[in-house]
Amino acid sequence: MKNKYLVGIMSVRDLKTCKFWINKVNFLDKMYITGYSHTTAHKILKDYFLENDYTHLIIYGEDALFTPSSLIRLIEGVEKYDYPILSGWTNVNFNMGLSNVGMADLRKYKDIVSYHQYDLVGILKLITSEEDYIKAFFVGLPLTVIRRDVVEKVTFSPYKNTYLRRSNQVIYDGIMHDTKFAIECADMNIPIMIDTRVFGMHYANTYHLISYENKNVEVVKKTQDVPSIQ
Repeated sequence: MKNKYLVGIMSVRDLKTCKFWINKVNFLDKMYITGYSHTTAHKILKDYFLENDYTHLIIYGEDALFTPSSLIRLIEGVEKYDYPILSGWTNVNFNMGLSNVGMADLRKYKDIVSYHQYDLVGILKLITSEEDYIKAFFVGLPLTVIRRDVVEKVTFSPYKNTYLRRSNQVIYDGIMHDTKFAIECADMNIPIMIDTRVFGMHYANTYHLISYENKNVEVVKKTQDVPSIQ
C-alpha cells in the first residue's frame, strides 16, 4: 500500500455499538478526540495530521455504524483511483428514506436552514445504483477519506455559529462543518466522490447524549497492515 492513513474520531457521545466497531479497526492509526466541541476537535485533528507524514485523513463519524470492511473498501478505491475525497454514506434518520448525500450546489443560497435545500439522494437510489462511484456536492462526512493536499486547503470550520443546548447547558458553538467543507471544496473544484457500496447506519438525533466532560486526546497506532476484502 503506497499511502499512509490516519483515522480521526471526534467523540462527544458514548455510543457503545459504534465504538465497538471503531475499536475493531486495528490496521490504521487512529486519533480519538473526546469531549471537545466539533470546531476544536477538527483543529486538534488537522494539526496532528499535518505535523506527521500521513497522506490521507479519514473522518469517522462517531454516530455512524460502519464495519472495518467499509474502511477497507474506501481505501482500495483511493489506492486505485487516487480520488482527493472518497466517502461512504448513511441514512439521515429513521423517519424518511433519504441519504446524507446531497446534489444541490449550496453556494446558490444566502443561508441554509433546511434539509430540503440539499437535494438529498434517496436511500433506495444509492443502494440500487449500477455505478460504484458517483460525484456529489455534499456528504455528511460519516466515513470520508481526504487526501493530504485537500486537508491542507480546507478549514474544517463551521458554516455558522449558534446557541446550542448541550448536557443541560447552553453554549455558543459552530455547526454544519460538513456543509462548509462541501462549499470550500466546490470553490476549489475538488470533487467529492461517493462509493455507493459503503452504506452505514446513522443514529440520527442523539444530541441529548452529548457531553463535553472528560476531555481526552489519544493516538492508537495500528498493529497490522490493511487486509483485503477481495
